[in-house]
Amino acid sequence: MPNRVYRAQPRRRVLLRPAVFSFFLTIVAVLSPLPAVASPWVDVSETRIRQHLEFLNDSGVISIGVTTWPVMWIDISEALASVNQLHLSPAQKNAVDELEFELRYQSTETVKRSIKLSGANSRAVFNDSSMDYIEKGSLKTAVDMDWNRFSMRLQGNLTTDPGNDKTDSHLDGSYLMGSLGNWVLGVGAIDRWWGPSSNTSLILSSNARPIPAAIFRTRGEQTFETPWLSWIGPWQFVTFVGRMESKREIPEAHLTGMRLTVRPIEGLELGASRAMQWGGIGRDKNLNAFFKSFTSQDENTENGSGNQLGGFDARYGFAVSGAVNAGVYAQLIGEDEAGYMPSKYMSQFGIESTVVLDDSASYIKGFIEYADTTAGSLNTPQYDAAYEHSTYRTGYRYRRRAIASSFDGDARVLSVGATWNMLDSRSVGFTVSKLDLNRGGALGQNTISADPQDLYQYKLRYQCLFLGGRLNLGYSYLSEEFVTPQLDVERRAAYGSWEYRF
Repeated sequence: MPNRVYRAQPRRRVLLRPAVFSFFLTIVAVLSPLPAVASPWVDVSETRIRQHLEFLNDSGVISIGVTTWPVMWIDISEALASVNQLHLSPAQKNAVDELEFELRYQSTETVKRSIKLSGANSRAVFNDSSMDYIEKGSLKTAVDMDWNRFSMRLQGNLTTDPGNDKTDSHLDGSYLMGSLGNWVLGVGAIDRWWGPSSNTSLILSSNARPIPAAIFRTRGEQTFETPWLSWIGPWQFVTFVGRMESKREIPEAHLTGMRLTVRPIEGLELGASRAMQWGGIGRDKNLNAFFKSFTSQDENTENGSGNQLGGFDARYGFAVSGAVNAGVYAQLIGEDEAGYMPSKYMSQFGIESTVVLDDSASYIKGFIEYADTTAGSLNTPQYDAAYEHSTYRTGYRYRRRAIASSFDGDARVLSVGATWNMLDSRSVGFTVSKLDLNRGGALGQNTISADPQDLYQYKLRYQCLFLGGRLNLGYSYLSEEFVTPQLDVERRAAYGSWEYRF
């Protein structure tokens, strides 16, 4: 079983900002005795936990929602409590054991502190859910605390600043949460990933830095007792209201996100998501403005409701045989609305499968996925529309990175990949993607490419335990020279991170 495991680069000049002071307060907290701690959820970047959950879900060992991240530990705890240990295969038992070990660690009444260092020769440009870095260098320190119904994480981050000989500091990853009955309320800047794919999301991913927001969600999955609604099965609802950065066309615009998932039959999970950009300096930001945004009133007018995205996704997982499981999924996100429904859909379709070889305690998970981030991808493509808006001209982006797909708008991507999850927290994986970027070539705000580009990307990654911590190594290669407005991006990229928990 894994140990209790789980980013600091050379710097020449540090800008003195308020967040720097907060960062060093976090270091003090990491080194000081504190009350009992716990984490309410599994972070987006915990790919191994995600793959264990999907593997056990598809094989019928547990029943849990896996398309809204972060996933609540209370759901994992309840799912593991129902597992019949006597009928598990070696691979299933190993996955259950690792999840139970992590659950015990998260539930124990001891101080939880961690430190993480990462370094790379290039900034990350195409991110999947497993990528836990963006900048070329970073140092993260964090501490988790819990007081009965309240949970808090204080996380300090020092990162290199792209294109500048300096460092930046911030509190991304920090939050304060409280539970009230079956609901959780809080504030924080946390990564989110909405959708069935771990390769990209068309509406909300961890590609950009997390937006500070007020958070409201169910405390795990819920069920209705009334027969009128009980047929929808377990359900959960998540929403947040955040404020975006000041250096954009509409400074300090608000972003509201909402997601509802239901599981009406075994193996099937259905999701509906929505995101709204509204308010900001120079525009109404009262309740009436929120209501107009919520009801999509006059979306494309000068004083209308703002920028809207919304759509649906589905994932169905099932067992093919005792050693083979599979899952099929799709996501459709509309860039516009018509008749109070999403329209001009971006699309994503995929199939993934888990194979256990020779009754082993390890397994291989592979996937094939096609994604088109062009508005109207299912019928008539409308270029320079996806993630763009006539009023919110910076678009559906935060700090110069797309909030949804890391490929940004007007991209068509075919990806194939696999991960071999072995014992002792070891895994090795690869992904090959054919990238058709900015196909329309229109002069918009595309953060990836100002002109059409057609190339391949090859990615390798490895994870293991090292010096009592968790080590991640990766390598990425682009088949051609890549022309991008992103700074500090190389054709060949190597990165590594090491995380230690104590």
